[in-house]
Amino acid sequence: MNGRRASDVGLLRLRSDHDEKQKRKNSFTQGLLSHYFHRKNSSPELSSNDKTLKRIISDQNKRLVLYNLTMRENKKHLIDLFEAIKVYEKIKDSYSQINTACRIYNRYLKTDAELQVNVSSDLVSDLQFLEDDKDTLYGKLDVNTFCGVRVEVKKELLEIWNKSQENF
Repeated sequence: MNGRRASDVGLLRLRSDHDEKQKRKNSFTQGLLSHYFHRKNSSPELSSNDKTLKRIISDQNKRLVLYNLTMRENKKHLIDLFEAIKVYEKIKDSYSQINTACRIYNRYLKTDAELQVNVSSDLVSDLQFLEDDKDTLYGKLDVNTFCGVRVEVKKELLEIWNKSQENF
């Protein structure tokens, strides 16, 4: 047999059969893979790994939305606080004018004991006032009115402050 033994021929045949099977198997695997990738790209169906990934992305998005909402709420509270500060600035001017008016009254009506009692002690000061202040609007208004307004201003400021603190 051309110098070859029968066992060698049998081994060669087995090897070639094995190679043939391997080729067919590889081409089958390639076919499956190409079919899978084609289906994956064209079909909405997802594998379990894809579903897991989608769920993770969804959870991250939820967290991001929650984070954004939290940041928006914090920003809103900050804006509320800034609004409160702006209101305070406006009120502060009135508050200052009220103090000035009460001081003017206290200075020019210091002989009247009843008015002295109505003007709270923190309004009494050693500020220098011009003589013509006694003829201004403040000089013609009742000191009790000013003290009443002052209490209202204090209450309003306290409410604004408390409201701003609740938000934090």
